[in-house]
Amino acid sequence: MSETTPGATPKTAFLVVHGIGQHDKYDTLAGFAAGLLQSMDGTPALQRVLVPVGEGVDSALTLSTPGRQVDIFEYYYQPQLQRSVAAADVSAFVFHTIRRVRAAYRKYDFPGKREELRRRQAAKEPADAELIAWHYMLRHGKTRASALLALPLIGLYRLWSIAPGMLQRPLEWLGSWLLETYVLEVFGDLVAYLAINPKARLHSKRNEILTGCAQRIEHLLGAGYDEVVVAGHSLGSVVAYDALSLVARHAACGLFDETRCDRLKGFITFGSPLDKVALVFWPTAEVGSCAGTAWDVRHDAIYAGMLPHFYGMRSAWVEKQLKSPVAQPDSTVFDGVHWVNYYCDRDLVSGYLDAYDGVENRKIGIADQDIHLFKAFSQHSIYWASSEMFDGLVAEFIRHERISAVGGAEAGPSPLTHRLFQERQRPLLLGHRGVPLLHQENTLAGLRRALELGIDGVEFDVFKTRDGRIVVFHDEDTERLTGVKGNITAMTWDEVSRLRIQRRIDMGDDRLIEYPDEERIPLLEEVLEEFRGKLLMNIEMKAYAPNWGRRHTGTEVARVIRRCGAQDSVVVTSFDFFMLYYLERELPGLHSGFAYDDGMMANAAGEWLRRFPEFAGDLALAPGNQNDLSFLNFVLEGNAVGKAIGSTLVDVEYTLIDTDTVARFHAKDMLVGAYTAFPLDTRYVRYPEEDQVEVVRRLTERRVDWIETDDPERVLELYARGVV
Repeated sequence: MSETTPGATPKTAFLVVHGIGQHDKYDTLAGFAAGLLQSMDGTPALQRVLVPVGEGVDSALTLSTPGRQVDIFEYYYQPQLQRSVAAADVSAFVFHTIRRVRAAYRKYDFPGKREELRRRQAAKEPADAELIAWHYMLRHGKTRASALLALPLIGLYRLWSIAPGMLQRPLEWLGSWLLETYVLEVFGDLVAYLAINPKARLHSKRNEILTGCAQRIEHLLGAGYDEVVVAGHSLGSVVAYDALSLVARHAACGLFDETRCDRLKGFITFGSPLDKVALVFWPTAEVGSCAGTAWDVRHDAIYAGMLPHFYGMRSAWVEKQLKSPVAQPDSTVFDGVHWVNYYCDRDLVSGYLDAYDGVENRKIGIADQDIHLFKAFSQHSIYWASSEMFDGLVAEFIRHERISAVGGAEAGPSPLTHRLFQERQRPLLLGHRGVPLLHQENTLAGLRRALELGIDGVEFDVFKTRDGRIVVFHDEDTERLTGVKGNITAMTWDEVSRLRIQRRIDMGDDRLIEYPDEERIPLLEEVLEEFRGKLLMNIEMKAYAPNWGRRHTGTEVARVIRRCGAQDSVVVTSFDFFMLYYLERELPGLHSGFAYDDGMMANAAGEWLRRFPEFAGDLALAPGNQNDLSFLNFVLEGNAVGKAIGSTLVDVEYTLIDTDTVARFHAKDMLVGAYTAFPLDTRYVRYPEEDQVEVVRRLTERRVDWIETDDPERVLELYARGVV
């Protein structure tokens, strides 16, 4: 397979990993392809193709439609498990599982949490980590009963050795049949793969399976596909998760090319027991106990800090419970990968995965007639026949809008259809963070008031939470706006959703504004769903503390915009180059651009220009550079960032715009936005006493494309009176 070339048919690769039980070669591939076919448009052509895998050759399936090629591969690990598990392994596994489940009952007050769980389910709120076991496994009495039934079967098989000779043969036959049919086949795969402890007899078998899957993923990431999606059913979701975690570790240590990891666009789990694995099988440590010497306490805390090595790339609640002084790596290469988990309430194995960061959980329904398609474990197997699941996969990873950088049939909307590129008599007017004089900044109430006022649009700010949700909020520290100290990027959406923006907000210089009501923090998709087509929205991806791991904020923002179909209603800006770069990689052609602040590089540039006054003079004398911030104006107009990203606009603090800045960008078919007129918070304003009416007049004369203001009513009045 060759590298993708411009104009070539987009190619997507799916790697599917099967679950427990007996599977034949290509059975999993055929099942997944059948599901995709029922949801894809038209009748895709099917072709078996040969692909090199290590030192051998495997077969894959290609589904071809006009403008799209989908290759499906399977990772088949069943032969590695055949006849590897003994009855003693199963009995040890069952005893271990029951012991850990009973420990969970002792640790958590499940009966006391029952009403709280029901309330949250009714409100469609995600469950707390403390409710994982009750919500997903322990509430099902059948699950515990199934585990207990395995013990008599094992015991029956062992009785043959002490039975009378005349009974020994039939007892042996009955016991072996029951063991082979109902115990080893069901539990055997779990026993072999979940031997996480390196001392376990079957740990080498687990490593063999895991390494093989990681190699298949790395092969596909380097095979020239536009997108790679990894999908796992049941135990296969655990294998896939662990394999992706291994690839992430390889990339972090330089054993695999990190840039290739960006091609992984999706991780799909269905019928997944990943939460049960976290609850029952991950190694844990008791931290915080007063028992033992000071050395014991320190030892336990440090040991706990090393255990996340087993937890993988997106673990959440277990790692969070380990109160350890050991700092964990900031991020992995797959932090921004879109993880979709499909589960069904009637499936005892699957569940809502909240033990992991950034999972989009989607519950699917079951029709009674579908259940009869399968003889055993029908609820657990129903995903293969679920049009609901495969419709979602096709919409997300196959049929989704692709905007080509080179144009053509798949190019996105023409720039001429975007409101910013239409002819206008004056700059468009955007409320900065909504209408902050009337409602708290970045709230739905403020955006609704902007719509009522009849202004053209709004600017607002977004962050990515720890679990991958995009929230509309301005400060990284939540204390000023909510009264609760915390870092919003370190919180989950569940934690953020409980915060409320206070009625009294500090605007600096001992200025407080009091609003009518407290307001909640909204998600970006809520805002886009309500205001797309009604307001032009400038989404600023905040970058207070540059962090390589936060680059995928751009990826997730692009996905939300695409899911909401809001491309024609938004522009995206940021002070972070990498967020914009990853935004454009995910959704090429989206109108986006770098933001410039008049304090940017001020200290370094000022010192440099003082040492070379003649260069500063040359810059100031250059045509159009009447601005005292001549160096930053020079950097701005050079547009190096825009060229690197492929930007279509810049968002600029108005002090940086001189007489020829707008004309220079318009000559490049780029737009210029200016902020912030009539500012409420003047602590960081270079010229706080400047006449803002004159500022609006000057920006209008220089033909900026939009003006952001904290007082849109005042600017509307100026326009209505013809003052500017």
